[in-house]
Amino acid sequence: MSRLLRIRLTLALFGLLLVAALVGPALSPWSVAALDWDHPAVAPTWQAGHWLGTDTLGRDVLVRSLAGLRVSLSIALLASAIGLLLGGATGALAGSVGGFVDGLLMRIVDVGYALPVVLVALLLTVVLGRGASTLLVAAGTVGWLSTARMVRAETQRLALAPYVLAARLIGVAPVRLFWRHVLPNLIGPVLVQATLTVPSLVVLESFLSFLGLGVQEPHASLGNLLHDGAREMERAPWLLLAPAVLLVSVVGALTVLGESVRDEIAHAD
Repeated sequence: MSRLLRIRLTLALFGLLLVAALVGPALSPWSVAALDWDHPAVAPTWQAGHWLGTDTLGRDVLVRSLAGLRVSLSIALLASAIGLLLGGATGALAGSVGGFVDGLLMRIVDVGYALPVVLVALLLTVVLGRGASTLLVAAGTVGWLSTARMVRAETQRLALAPYVLAARLIGVAPVRLFWRHVLPNLIGPVLVQATLTVPSLVVLESFLSFLGLGVQEPHASLGNLLHDGAREMERAPWLLLAPAVLLVSVVGALTVLGESVRDEIAHAD
């Protein structure tokens, strides 16, 4: 399968999941928190209108899974944007200035890598309380580290490119040199990095919510849905299957998309 075909297929799959997450709950007669007292913990059925069944409280699994996917994707995308801005600025500054500034910023990045993400989430929970905002800050705190290192390395590589050296020799100011010749060539690698960062942040959000450090009931995310499904997996396996399939699908689509785009850019170069 060609790279372009893989990109189109994964984009189509991700687009389908995104549209389902955005509009799916609104099209259902059941809301995220609605309780169907007549059908608690029922298997997937067409007659009752619960296509993927209900949980132990009678809430529709399909609606809650799509709503959970929307929450998880929202947190991952926002955290990825924060990581790109913070990590991109840090890496570009370190790679462009070098010397003491480079060493200081990279030591901060090393300290960030040394801190376990669960410990960071626990500390933030103590300060900010449990919820989506705490999870967003925790994911953003972790997401910028790899971006900073990548942008720093790419900036240092571009600084030695012949056209950059020629511009420096004719007296182009450093700031103008960066904006005109370095920054445009950073956009491609940064976009690829973003595509590869989002699936890891989706998994991170699900993991932290699974531990009870993220989105709290009655709100849904893939993490707390997986947690609830794991507790009832022997009696009601569909509670675990639905969010698990969505998590694997979105992470797989974004991972393949990022790797395909990266290969396409490398092949074009």
